[in-house]
Amino acid sequence: MKKLLLVLFAASMLMGVSCKKDKDESNKTLFPLKVGNVWNFRELMNDSVIGTHFNKVLKDTNMFSNEQWFVVTYDNTTNLYMKIKNDGLWFAMNDTNMVLKPVLFYKYPATINEQYQPTSGVTVTVLSTSVNVTVPAGTFNCYEYEVVYGIDAVYDEYYCPGVGLVKIANNGIAQTVTELTSYTLK
Repeated sequence: MKKLLLVLFAASMLMGVSCKKDKDESNKTLFPLKVGNVWNFRELMNDSVIGTHFNKVLKDTNMFSNEQWFVVTYDNTTNLYMKIKNDGLWFAMNDTNMVLKPVLFYKYPATINEQYQPTSGVTVTVLSTSVNVTVPAGTFNCYEYEVVYGIDAVYDEYYCPGVGLVKIANNGIAQTVTELTSYTLK
């Protein structure tokens, strides 16, 4: 369970960047996957910086019936496989038999209060499709997802279409906040 939480948290960090001041989302993706895109984050606890992180799209590769997927790194320590489809952001994740399978993790577009289980032990609820979030990188109009891992790990995650992950608030025991500080899109 700890390993699943670590992988999903890293996935969230990689996905992390949200929408900026642009209401026309008709041809934007929730997380822009293009080789060379980079997102930088800071992690806070009690308003003090306790760490920094980055996500970068390293390369594309073919998986699952020759579909194009992207390799995204979290601090050059964890690589995730991600893909945008017409229904949202997908991850390649191990199932209970440790077989890599495609999983729709963040629905986009989505409707408020929509709830689903992308994988065993994880529940995602769409809390908002338009909430303004201010972080060091700017103010973004975001989708807000509540992601519950197991019974006690609850995260509010904010994604801006066209930008990516903007903010993650860990509402569990740790009470940490991860915020986008800068990003470069190719």
